[in-house]
Amino acid sequence: MEDLNPEALNTEDEKLAKKALDNEGCVVSEDEEPPPQVKTGMFTQEEASIISREFLAEYFSEAQKVVRHEESFIKEIGDIEIKIDYLKCRRFLTTAINNLKDIDFNLIKGALQKLYKDTDSLFNFYFKFIQDNKNCTNIFEALFLKKVKPMQNMMQEISLCKSNRDGYAIRLKTSDEEIKKVESKPKTTESLAELKKLKLAHGELVHNFATARDKHDKLTIVYVEAKELLRLYFEAVFESYSKNLGNRLYKVVNYKAHCLDKLLWFEAENNHAINSFFKRANITGSYSMKTFIGFYMRRIDMNKSKDNDWHKYLQDLLKMLDG
Repeated sequence: MEDLNPEALNTEDEKLAKKALDNEGCVVSEDEEPPPQVKTGMFTQEEASIISREFLAEYFSEAQKVVRHEESFIKEIGDIEIKIDYLKCRRFLTTAINNLKDIDFNLIKGALQKLYKDTDSLFNFYFKFIQDNKNCTNIFEALFLKKVKPMQNMMQEISLCKSNRDGYAIRLKTSDEEIKKVESKPKTTESLAELKKLKLAHGELVHNFATARDKHDKLTIVYVEAKELLRLYFEAVFESYSKNLGNRLYKVVNYKAHCLDKLLWFEAENNHAINSFFKRANITGSYSMKTFIGFYMRRIDMNKSKDNDWHKYLQDLLKMLDG
């Protein structure tokens, strides 16, 4: 899938959203004229699509920039198939780096230090991206709708109508009480005149209340319909592209972590202090994460119940590396 921009977001998911809005769910064939874009509410289908696409192009712009930068890194180095899931390895990879630094602090420097920092930042960016985009509905409600000015204007108008309606309701209650109070008085010329005046004012209040109530209800219906139209397009495109970017981010994170893993053990193999440590500790096998996990597991007490999660993690990791 290509880069995210407003014109590139016409995905299959969005086409399904459009089909869902066809009259009676019918799909227009290639030989038929497409239905006209009739504006029955605040937006046409096309307008709803454009508004959603433009927002998402901006919303995903930072992630898109990161992905493009890292994909160019992969292209420069050379793409390869990586069978290890380095998201699962991150915890021990950090442990291995810390342990090797304890042997020779100068190991992590230059290109290895930069790659370590870049990879760590990329891991954090990936996990934040996944966390931030877990709930499409929250983003639609909390971010997207606030950016759609016509929707905000409509909400303000609905709020004003509600305030007017409620104000008239309070005044009607007061008016009812005043009328009942006057009706309880002896019928005199003055009381009858006052009653007539109160009832005329009451009638005007009833009219104003009904007008404000009806306007509020009509605007609410228009708003809800517009919101659901926007939601249909927004969710279809959002889910498609958050998944796409998530997959691409995973690939570049995994690739960079793989590079870090390989460079770490290359530098370790060519480090005198670490060579000496491996010989003293009787560590056999290649300089690799798998070898170091085996050595690490021999040094810890696997029977300590409080460390069960860590022990299971190491065992599962070793199985994955053996696979």
